[in-house]
Amino acid sequence: MVRILFTGASLSSDNKGAPAIISGAIKAISEFVPNAEFIVVPKRKRYDEKLAKRYGAKVAKIRIPKSRYKRVLIKRIDLLREFKKADIIVDVSGISFTDYDKVKRIILKAMPILLAEMVDKPIVKYTQAMGPFKRKI
Repeated sequence: MVRILFTGASLSSDNKGAPAIISGAIKAISEFVPNAEFIVVPKRKRYDEKLAKRYGAKVAKIRIPKSRYKRVLIKRIDLLREFKKADIIVDVSGISFTDYDKVKRIILKAMPILLAEMVDKPIVKYTQAMGPFKRKI
């Protein structure tokens, strides 16, 4: 079974485009990889679990402690663990790279790519748009 981890959006996003991209990607990938296991990174765990069942996916096991400081560290450790368990990472972030963004935001948007590189996993950018670019980044 091929384990595919979706990053960059969640099923419980307030932006309706995020679940649409994930559900469309699941449908499209399922045609070519019928035995795939789809994992989504949760935003609102309970709601994401409910929606994941509807789309034939599972929710990544990411703990979210109440303490803000613990949350930052533990969430990232769990996310890295999920990256290691995945066979393929699919980044479905909407408009992921533009030159309108500041450097800090570009680095944050590049994190899935950097994490995938760290754990030697292939990553697919399944995004709705790239750019526009009017200057060198």
